[in-house]
Amino acid sequence: MAVLHHLLIITLPLAALLWRVAEGAISVTVVSFPGPNTATPTLSGVLYLPSGYRTSTATFPAMVLMHGCSGIWSNRNVSARNKDNTPNLQNHIEKWGLKLAGQGIVALVVDSISNRKPAGVDMRDWQDQCGTADPSVDSYTVRVLDARAAYAYLIDTAAGLAPSIPSKVNSARVGLMGWSQGAQTVLTEAAESGRDSSTLRPDSDFLFRLPSITFYPGCGADLAFRTGSGSFWRPKFALRLNIGTMDDFYSDCQTRTTLAGSPSVFVGYTNATHSFDNVDQTWPTASCPSSPPPAGDTCAMKAADIDSLAFLQAALV
Repeated sequence: MAVLHHLLIITLPLAALLWRVAEGAISVTVVSFPGPNTATPTLSGVLYLPSGYRTSTATFPAMVLMHGCSGIWSNRNVSARNKDNTPNLQNHIEKWGLKLAGQGIVALVVDSISNRKPAGVDMRDWQDQCGTADPSVDSYTVRVLDARAAYAYLIDTAAGLAPSIPSKVNSARVGLMGWSQGAQTVLTEAAESGRDSSTLRPDSDFLFRLPSITFYPGCGADLAFRTGSGSFWRPKFALRLNIGTMDDFYSDCQTRTTLAGSPSVFVGYTNATHSFDNVDQTWPTASCPSSPPPAGDTCAMKAADIDSLAFLQAALV
């Protein structure tokens, strides 16, 4: 029997949607934008704009950030706010949004969960999709369309990413980043072919041309592209996969990227577990010392954050 899901559309006054960290500084905004289809006509998210975005005559690169199975919000609370009244997101997501904007890169964190809440279900409970995910937020199909809807919003000059300011995002310089289930979305969207065929997608179908960055995705049978030695998954553009050696997904992801070869980059972190980069919201200033060899979640987080940002920045030179 089909289950009908009613939409929860977040409709707040504009004044309630906009928070400014400081005049002339990074802008952090809760936004709504057109969803991928009639089943989800509206999506929401958090937009990080670099300082000077409103006054600059230049265009900006951008990254679309796709969350894991517990959504974007701290403790699954969609009303969570920091002391400065900015949206309080999960550690790993918020630090990347702020860091990217601080580097002159527009960052849009997509909330694939909130607008799909069925009637009669508690919002906080609905944010937890870490068991058997509801089909309405399938990371291999539905959320790929969410990422593409986010891209359309970012480059839509008519929409404008700031009040009365047309979009300044460079349509050829947008990338994808994701964690866990969101990383599975990134692997799917970044692939040269569809999940069920090795036939190459036309070049015009690729929206995200900056390097993709992924953290601990599932790389097994659910990803499709066949499995084992028959896997034909391969990213069109450069893609980095960060994962801990203690993660259940480690072996499958190592196999996938080894078979794919360049332009995929596989980085395994010794004795790090799943969600290793959620340890701290503070951006690391340095990696762990190389002697003795670094191990564990904290050292993995520091290295993955610093090196993944450098991986992206190398393409922006």
